[in-house]
Amino acid sequence: MILNLNSDTEKGLAGILNLTIPGVNGDSLLITLDMKGIAASTGSACAMSLEEPSHVLKAIGRSHTGKDTLEAYKLARTYDLLTSQKDKDLEKHKSALKYIDAHLLNTPTIAVMQVKKEIESMMQLSQTNFAHGINRILHADDRNDETMKEIEETIDFMNNQISEFLIQLTHKVSMEDEKIVGSYFHVINDIERIGDHAYNFYELSLKMVENELAFSADAVNELGEMYNVVMKMFDLSFEIFNDGDKTKLEQLHELEDITDKMKTTLNNKHFERITKNQCKNELSPFYSSLVSELERVADHLVNVGYSIVNPTGDTE
Repeated sequence: MILNLNSDTEKGLAGILNLTIPGVNGDSLLITLDMKGIAASTGSACAMSLEEPSHVLKAIGRSHTGKDTLEAYKLARTYDLLTSQKDKDLEKHKSALKYIDAHLLNTPTIAVMQVKKEIESMMQLSQTNFAHGINRILHADDRNDETMKEIEETIDFMNNQISEFLIQLTHKVSMEDEKIVGSYFHVINDIERIGDHAYNFYELSLKMVENELAFSADAVNELGEMYNVVMKMFDLSFEIFNDGDKTKLEQLHELEDITDKMKTTLNNKHFERITKNQCKNELSPFYSSLVSELERVADHLVNVGYSIVNPTGDTE
């Protein structure tokens, strides 16, 4: 392989190298370099919109004008744009982390308090998406679609980052705090699963719209009642996790029992409507899925609340 150095070794800017590699396709080269962690491009930033080879390289007799070269330039523009977008998305998600960073690992006691705040922030995001998701599927309201996608990505990002932080923190805390940190692993898992259920509502809604299906007014009211119970559980489990008040656990458990009963009642009412031709049979999988997912969200919220007395969040 021949490498032609285009940069001036004496007057060139340190850290930047310009090379010509005759006979090497730009596609393969950029991908290979990226896998090695090396930032590269076959076109300059200021010439991103141009189809022509570099006028600078042409002036020194190093530019190629063949088809492969032009395709490499097109790839470079796409590659740079995608990389730029990935960087922007990463920065956007990083901004969601308000309370933890690597420096806190030097003060484990403070780190435990701060990571708790980060988890509470993550939980609030999951509740926001839960509300958006229900509104989407019950009322086909698409105004928050992009917001839902962004929040879901942020929740996943926070789950990974908090998990990594907790892994490092585990080896630095006291025996007492080690139990708390252990419970936090389970809590963020439950919160992440709630976020998944919320996003499932959005995806179910898309399928309903595609098939021109919509719940009846009675179904919307029933599902709305179950949603209200789960929202009360959101607020209560958040309070319990925040203040550690064990006396509120009984109320949380009672609300879960209500959702369990509502699951059976609502499914029975739905099939009764079908037998009376008051509802389309095609809605059954959507209705049943939504009721089941609401009940599962309630289960996860109970786990979050009970994490203050049991690291796994189990109520038994």
